[in-house]
Amino acid sequence: MSAIKAFLATWLFLLSGLAAVAQQPTAEWQTRLAQVLPLLGHRNWIMIVDSAYPLQSSAGVETIETNTDQMQVIRQVLSAIDNSIHVRPIVYMDAELPYVPEKDAPGVTAYREGIKTALAGQKITSLPHDQIIAKVDEVGKTFSHLGP
Repeated sequence: MSAIKAFLATWLFLLSGLAAVAQQPTAEWQTRLAQVLPLLGHRNWIMIVDSAYPLQSSAGVETIETNTDQMQVIRQVLSAIDNSIHVRPIVYMDAELPYVPEKDAPGVTAYREGIKTALAGQKITSLPHDQIIAKVDEVGKTFSHLGP
């Protein structure tokens, strides 16, 4: 599923494939999320991406490898955001995801269903992959991003 990328952004927080890569066990990414979430606000992003997402080099972008199933990360990040008093999610999804054929990415149909279930009730904005990367790059020049 290297062609598949799921992007979850909050108007106040975003997880991303970001600049400084840190290999961290599962509990450590959750600890890091708990540490930074209270500090984040409007225009910070959290991106949840797959391993094919390009490593970004903007100074404000931090990358964290979760070594955890992506659906689990989505659920845990949304839960943390739901339990916060100051941030709410704005979800961006690659516009290309619906067009990835099963023959090119075995399991993509189940993946799309998993994403649909994990993001149930969320408004999802679809943008081309390049536009999402450009948004992260631009905002990363001024604001911090966190990413498992």
